[in-house]
Order: sequence, then C-alpha cells, then structure tokens
Amino acid sequence: MAAVSTFVFLVILIHRLCHNSAIDVLSPGSSLSAEQSINVLRSRNGRFICGFYNISPNASTFSIWFSNVSERPVVWSANPLHPVYSWGSNVKLNFDGSMVLKDYTGQTVWTNNVSSSIAGQAQLLDTGNLIVKGKGDIILWQSFNSPTDTLLPTQRINVTTKLVSTNRLLFMMNASGVLDSLGQFQGSDSTSFMAADWGRHIIRRLTLDYDGNLRLYSLNDNGTWSVTWMAFPQLCKVYGVNGRNGIFIDQSDWGEGCRPKINITCDEEKVKFVHLPNTNFYGLDLSAQRSVSLNFCKQICLSDYKCNGFAYFQGFCVYYRMLFETNRCS
Repeated sequence: MAAVSTFVFLVILIHRLCHNSAIDVLSPGSSLSAEQSINVLRSRNGRFICGFYNISPNASTFSIWFSNVSERPVVWSANPLHPVYSWGSNVKLNFDGSMVLKDYTGQTVWTNNVSSSIAGQAQLLDTGNLIVKGKGDIILWQSFNSPTDTLLPTQRINVTTKLVSTNRLLFMMNASGVLDSLGQFQGSDSTSFMAADWGRHIIRRLTLDYDGNLRLYSLNDNGTWSVTWMAFPQLCKVYGVNGRNGIFIDQSDWGEGCRPKINITCDEEKVKFVHLPNTNFYGLDLSAQRSVSLNFCKQICLSDYKCNGFAYFQGFCVYYRMLFETNRCS
C-alpha cells in the first residue's frame, strides 16, 4: 500500500513540475525556432500554445492554438498567407520590443512593428492573448488587436479590425463589440447574440469559417467542438460564398465560382444577357440610375467594358463590376 501511495505521489509531483516548468514568457534577445516542436510558449493555465504550427510537413505559421484538445484550432496567426519553411525559420523578440519572424533565408516575413526604449518581455496570457510588455506592465503590442479568423472571450473587435476567413471572406463591424466568457456577444450598436449553452466554465471561440459563416463554438468534455450559435443557419445567405459568377445550386460544391470560357466583348451582336430571377448580386456595383428603361439599362452596360451584368426593377438600374450572389435560398 505504501508503494502504491508513493507511486501516486511521484506521478502527481512530476505532473506539477512539468506544468510549472511550462514557459509563458519570451525574454528580449530570445527566439522560438520552427524545427523544435517543444520550443513554444504555453499559457500558465495550459490552455494555449504559441509557436510554429505545422500546416504541412514542410510549412509552418507562427500561431496560437488550443492545447490539450483533440481538435486544436488555430486562434491567431502572424503569417497565415505566407507560411515559412519548417526548418531554419524563427521568431525573435528584440530588445526594442519588436518581434520579427524570419524564414530560413533570413528574409523578414512578419513583424509587430514595435520600437520602444521601455520594452520588456513577451507573454502568452491565459486568455490566449500574446502581448509584448514594457516597464510597468504597459502593453506595447498584443495579438488581440490583430485577429485573423477568430475572436476569444474578452477580445474586442471594432471598426478598425476585421476577421478574415481562410477563404479570404471578411467580417467587419460598424461598431465595437466583445464576447464574454459566458457566451454572449454585445456590440455598442446593440448587436447581441448568445450561445445555446450560455453559462460559466465553458471554453469558447467565435470563428469566421471557410464558408464565410460566423460561428460560436464550445469545447466538449471529449475535446471536440460544438456549434452553439451561427450567423446564418442557411449557408446560401452568406454573401459571396458561391464564388465569382456563381449561383447557389448544390451545397456540396458552393465555393468554386465560374470562369468565362471566352473573352467578354462589348459588341452588341455577340453579347446576350441572361435573365436570372430571384438573384441578388449585391455589393460590387459600378453605378445606379433611376427612372430609366430596361433597354437603356442594357445599353449602358454594353458601353462599359467593366460591366458584367445589371439588375433592373421598376425603372431602377444597377450595374455590376463583379458578380457575387447573396440571399438566394430555396
């Protein structure tokens, strides 16, 4: 019995030592390298990791992601569109507070654009926020101010920030807002929504997914994620999700769009307009005119090489430069 108790005590002690040895700070002059998977920052609560995230065997991004879960989504990346080689790349915290990501050739891929005489260390907080602190714990830079596709609880969004999905779709607000730890988002313009499992002690994230839909996720006990709120229950209402010139028909193939097989000409004899009822190509219009005829609307579009189509309703004509459909649900 004593041997069993000693073994249990040793296991608990080792676990605590490993947990306490997790590094959440990066000192000036120190760096993290891409080829060493253990060369990372870990938040003190063990929930987040910051380091090089492998998106393929040979490519990585400097990112923050969830730890100790079966599905480990990235919540922030410095270089989502410009991954670096997984060998020889590193990110360094300089003495002026600048964090610089360089690839294996030494080329700068990303920097936080900080230069301060009072700079101190970088730290990965329990909230998932990576910060660079100055004297007196003044925050000189933080990842929460430059989100990629995800917002975490207590992370604010405002008119100057945006979420960008991996499919390059955007989410922006005309006001500020924040998701609290209970699962409620509240905006300064009275925008509000709440998780279906609203309550305490639930790990959450708000993500603009690949399909352009904004979803609130909650972490389950088995390490998987469940959607507890979404902006568009009907995917076909997500603007631009069908791709350029695309129309929502089959949900299994909604993002490719269409590319013309011929060059578009302004020769009226070689151009035919096709009537598409119940279709709305919103947002990328060239101009609009009121109290005009259908034929006049058609001629204006033909005379402008930038025009790819037009909408006409009761004398109101809108000309479109690009055709991204929205709001066509059966």
